[in-house]
Parts: sequence; structure tokens; C-alpha cells
Amino acid sequence: MKRPLLSGLAAVASVLLLAGCSAGNSTAPLPAIDKGGDYQSLPQQMDGAPDEASSGFDAQSPTSETSREIIRTGDVTLSADDPIALGDDVVELIASADGRIDSRSDTPSSEYQTESVWLSVRIPNISFDKVTDQIAKLGTLISSSFSAQDVTQQANNLDARIDALQTSVDRLTELLAQSANTADLIAAETALSERQAELDGLISDREFLSDQVEYSTLSVNIQSTETVVQTEPQTFWDGIVAGWNSILAFGAGLIVVVGVLVPWIVLLGVVVVVIWLIVRGRRSRKSAALKRAKDAHSSGTSAT
Repeated sequence: MKRPLLSGLAAVASVLLLAGCSAGNSTAPLPAIDKGGDYQSLPQQMDGAPDEASSGFDAQSPTSETSREIIRTGDVTLSADDPIALGDDVVELIASADGRIDSRSDTPSSEYQTESVWLSVRIPNISFDKVTDQIAKLGTLISSSFSAQDVTQQANNLDARIDALQTSVDRLTELLAQSANTADLIAAETALSERQAELDGLISDREFLSDQVEYSTLSVNIQSTETVVQTEPQTFWDGIVAGWNSILAFGAGLIVVVGVLVPWIVLLGVVVVVIWLIVRGRRSRKSAALKRAKDAHSSGTSAT
């Protein structure tokens, strides 16, 4: 009796153990689906999962080409019959492209040089190539050169330093408001002033760098198509005229030199007169002393 009873109990225990293991390995029951059609959201969530994963991967992807910060510069040399008029055309073209003129220098023609114009212009980076091509077509292109400098790393470093300093300034501002004694207040104010000054300097550097990136710099040199002709005397009369002009030029230069020397001559004359008066006074006093000594000696000899 005991052996069959034990066998039956062992069988029951085995069945219960197997049932517990099966329950532990089974998945959790699915939530109930409403009649309103919430079951349709399950495929949408499954479809949306890859999109979220892909968007997360894109956020960690390397810096794209469009996010790079490039400083572009260029130099263009043109020739034209009327450089100043062409310079005005360049100014109008830059204004229509939302650019600006940083500097302009006009050189009029003379006996020794031809007319020329030099401009330093700032062009929005997005339209730099287009505007440069338009400028080159305004005259005859003599030469051109362009360069690009990638300052993305420098910009990122500045941004990181600005963020760190801004956080430090915010914390110091909070500490300043919570200062309980004069010593803490002075220490917080000193540290805050230093951080704020450094932060302002970095912000200024970042704004300058952004301006260099946003507006490319182009130097435009416009030369005249004419050349300076050096005329030389061709006849006897031309030689006389050239000689006479050289005499006049020498005389004009000599007058200038004399005009420069006159004040110095007057000053030296005053110094010489003063020295002469001093020397003359000393000699007069010395002569008078010698005369008195001689008269005294003569008087003593006569009395003896």
C-alpha cells in the first residue's frame, strides 16, 4: 500500500513541476484589443520602429558637406576702357546681390599713370560663384585666383567654449544671488566678471568668424586698356622747351629748399649774435681790469 501511494504522489509532483516550468517559459499574455480598432495601431508602431532607428543613426552620422563652414576669398583683375565706370557697375552688381563694399580706391589718369580702380567687396557665400562670374564678364579678364579655408573645427571649438562659459556664468550668477557674506559676494563677483569678459571675447570672435563664412571676400582690380606713352624731345624746339622746363623745375625745387633753410639760418644768426655779445662783454671787462691794474702800478711808481 505504501509503495503505490508513494508512486502516485511522485507522479503528481512531476506533473505539477512540469506545469510550472511551462508557465515560466511561456510569453506574457497579449493585452486585450478594443472593438474600436486599436489593433490597427500595432502594425503602425512596428512600421515606425525602423524609422526611429534610422533617424537616430543619421543624428550620429559624420558632419555633412552642407554643415561645413568655409571661408572663401578671391582676387580678380580686369581691364576696361573706362575703369571708373566699370567700378560703378561692380558696385551696383554687389548691391543687387545683397553684398557690400568694404573699400574702394580710384586712381585718375595722369602723365605718368593710367586710370585704375581697386575694390574690396563682400559677397554672400551662397552666391559667390555666380557674382564672381558676372563681374568677370563686365570687362576683359586678365587674371583670377581663389582660395577656401575650412574653419569648421575652429567654429565648433568656439561654440563649445561659449556653451561651457555660459553655463559657468549662469552658475556664478546663482551663487552671487545666494551669497551670505561679503567675502563670498566679492569672490563671486570677481569670478563672474572674469568669466563674462572671456565669454564676451569668445562671442565676438565667433561673430567675426561667422561673418567671414557668410560673406566671402573678393578683391577687384580694374586697369585701363590705355598705356602711358613717354614722349621725348623730337626737334630742336622741343629740346629747348624741355631744357627750359627742367630749369623751372630746378628753380622751383631750389626755392623750396631755401624756404626750408631760412628759419634755420635766422635761428643760427641769433645764436651767433648772442655768443658774440657774450665774448665781447668778457673781453671788455678783461681790458678794463688790465687798464686799472696798469694805472695803479704807474701811480705807485710815481710816488716812490
